[in-house]
Amino acid sequence: MFKKKYSGSDINKYMSAHKKEINSLYSDKKKMTGFIGKVTNKFNKIRTIKQLAVLVFEVKTIISILKDWINGNYRDISKKTIFVLTGALIYFLSPFDFVFDGIPLLGYIDDMVVISYIFKQVFYEIEKYKNWKSETFYENDILNAEVVE
Repeated sequence: MFKKKYSGSDINKYMSAHKKEINSLYSDKKKMTGFIGKVTNKFNKIRTIKQLAVLVFEVKTIISILKDWINGNYRDISKKTIFVLTGALIYFLSPFDFVFDGIPLLGYIDDMVVISYIFKQVFYEIEKYKNWKSETFYENDILNAEVVE
């Protein structure tokens, strides 16, 4: 089915090849916002496919991190992590990656492998973000709670 096994080296080469695009998105928040819109459109097409649950969860988390970063809500994240997550979404958005996305279900297997690999590489930063997000929503829920008599 696949001619080649995935390796960290292959993924790093892909990221290096897209370094210019990643830098451009990192430097221009409007461009990054438009890019995230495109990713969200593709994401919405696959989010109901049960076999892609891991991919859906990871892409949703990456989108959330980047949106909070763009809006200035979350800054406790390294530039390297923003670059890596952006590169992961560039890969996800590209229809011409290791396996053509037009092939039903199979076309997303490579996306899942690459994004899961990247997710593991920045796992600590993602967990830190998720903790911040849950604390922020908890605090906002308390502040916005209505007093019922």
